[in-house]
Amino acid sequence: MQMCHRQLRFNKSVDCGHVTLTSDTNIDCRDRHCYNSRAHPADCGANGKSPCVCRRYFTQPDRLYRDVRLLSADPARPTS
Repeated sequence: MQMCHRQLRFNKSVDCGHVTLTSDTNIDCRDRHCYNSRAHPADCGANGKSPCVCRRYFTQPDRLYRDVRLLSADPARPTS
């Protein structure tokens, strides 16, 4: 099972290779042992219990690219 992670979506121009971020989504694994999940107990580390050691920042998100063709503002002038 994959733990919680981020998913970045980009549009990539097939004409020039320019990349534009279109969304940044958190994917919840729904595992109660994962600190980043909504299923993780809210009282983790409370009342003298030792806190879990499952904390992880989303430093390596999935990167998904979609090829797009950018249209010129002037239809008579080709996109360079």
